[in-house]
This record gives sequence, structure tokens and C-alpha cells, in this order.
Amino acid sequence: LFPTDDSLESLLWPKKETLNAIGVLKKYKLSVFREDMYSKKIVKLFGWNSDGWIGKNVMARVTSGEEGILSMNVYLPTEIFSKVYKNSLILQIIIDGKIIDEQKFSNGSFDKGAVDITLNVPKNETLSLELKLDKFYIPAEFDLGKDLRELGIIINKIEAK
Repeated sequence: LFPTDDSLESLLWPKKETLNAIGVLKKYKLSVFREDMYSKKIVKLFGWNSDGWIGKNVMARVTSGEEGILSMNVYLPTEIFSKVYKNSLILQIIIDGKIIDEQKFSNGSFDKGAVDITLNVPKNETLSLELKLDKFYIPAEFDLGKDLRELGIIINKIEAK
């Protein structure tokens, strides 16, 4: 455990006080790093595209807030949903390795536009978020342009409160 006897010279405080301070930091989940380093509530790790499209499997780090609510607004153009996905799509929402919700989209789901999803999550915690879709498509393979990305669904907005 840091500090070691060899590193004592680099410390500003005696070893006992330093170990006590480290214990307090751990107990209250505090950090010695600048607060704004982790101020983003949603940190997209992989699978997210800048235009809102996500791939079949994406991950993010979410810092929940006082309300313990995770909300997202998702969309899929109706032409793609009907012709490519045959009016069927499943979105699994996984928090810290556990499926907490499964959204099943079927005929008519996107006829009125985007769909809002609101979930309760643990309050004031850093969580691992994974979104898994049962389908994706590559636009170029369906003569829908030259885009070669694997696209699943559009996430218009994702927010933690």
C-alpha cells in the first residue's frame, strides 16, 4: 500500500497522517484530481458516432445524479425500420453488467417520431452503461448510400440526472 517506506521522503505529511487521508478519500469516494476532470455525466467509450448513430453494441461511463434517472431519446427512420429491420428491433440496456431494461420496438413504434426512454438507476454513482441491439445494418449493402458503418439506431439525446 502506498506510501511505502522508500517513498516517505516525497510526502508532505507523516506516513500515519497520509494513510489516514487516503482512507478518508476511499471511504467517501473522493479524488485528489481536479473536480472538472470527471464532470461529464456521460462519457461515450466506444460504438458511438458523432452523427447520433450507434453500432450494435456501445458502452459509456455514466455518472448518475441526485434523481437517479437515465433518459434517452432514440429514433430510427421508418423506412429503415420497416424495410431493413422488418418492423422489429430489441434494445437491451445494461448497467454494471445487469440487464435493467429491454425495449422491444415493433410496427408503428417510430411512426410519430423519436421515442423517449426513462429509467431509474442508482443515485450519485459512476455506472457502466452498455446498449445492445439485436440488429444493425450497413447502408451500402442496402443501396442506401456509400456508408460502410454498422448502424443500429440513432440516440438523439442521453442524459443522467
